[in-house]
Amino acid sequence: MRDAAQQERDRQDWCLPSLVEFPPGTPASFHEKTWKFRSVFLRDGASPSDVSQLDQFASPAQWALYWCVVHACRSAANAVVAKVEDGVSGEFLKALASEVGTASRFSAESGNLQIAYSAIFEHAKPAVKEADVGADILLIVAGQQVAGSGFARAFWIQAKKAEADTNPFTLHYDQKNSKGLQVDALTKVHRPNRGSFGLYIQYSRLPYVPAVSVSNLPRENGVLAADLSDLGLCLPEYIVAHAGVGARIGSFADTAEILAYLDEVSDMKPFYVATVTAEGGLELDQKRANNQLLSTITGHYRQRLGLNRVAENDSATHSQRDRDFEM
Repeated sequence: MRDAAQQERDRQDWCLPSLVEFPPGTPASFHEKTWKFRSVFLRDGASPSDVSQLDQFASPAQWALYWCVVHACRSAANAVVAKVEDGVSGEFLKALASEVGTASRFSAESGNLQIAYSAIFEHAKPAVKEADVGADILLIVAGQQVAGSGFARAFWIQAKKAEADTNPFTLHYDQKNSKGLQVDALTKVHRPNRGSFGLYIQYSRLPYVPAVSVSNLPRENGVLAADLSDLGLCLPEYIVAHAGVGARIGSFADTAEILAYLDEVSDMKPFYVATVTAEGGLELDQKRANNQLLSTITGHYRQRLGLNRVAENDSATHSQRDRDFEM
């Protein structure tokens, strides 16, 4: 009985509503947009504090995914001072994969959630990396418990890091590589009707990670900068809302369709590939090899890039409705 009581206290601490409350001074528009997206996946009539309650989500796996991303964002914020962008993204993904084990302690039903990642370009020559990398993270969310209708949705994430003495809500997206502007490449893969989304995130001293869809970024007068306090929202809300929104937007029907799309956008290659999978998808069950989806996609990239096999992160742990909102 005592162990059960302690576990319940641990669960409450892990998903405290205060962890997703905004500190004083947070712009009202950012707060409002985040709540708008959160209300997409919480049940009707839910209040902001209900985000800690498992029964307010469409499935236990969706609840676990939301809180895993929340904790991963906090880990990224803690890493900002000591690490460059790629390093912060690595800390984000490491935490994302490890937190799913914590979630499974608190809900047996969320134990079918698996998260794993691989660094595609980890052993590539710098010149190859500079020429080919088009996004920091390709995150694929698959399985009906987290991806709603269909099989999977894909998120191409370009991460930026705000300097310590700059406004954390000002995003600059004028960066180029040998193939042109990163924002142009990200725009090409932003195809909501196909289940593919391009977005920027920004690491900073904030205790959360702002995100913005590439389709919302202004391009007037050649000024490639945006105010995230007006256009952005928190990353967990962006991912969970878009992944589980249902049939109103597109989705990939199976792994073969994902691979075919990756060939269509072959100029866009991620530094990291991460997969979130849950039972209930068309191809996902526990009899399959541990996170076959990740292995298939990383193998696809390695074959086409001629890269040596990259050791995958083997910590893959078992771990609504539609409403109008901007894509």
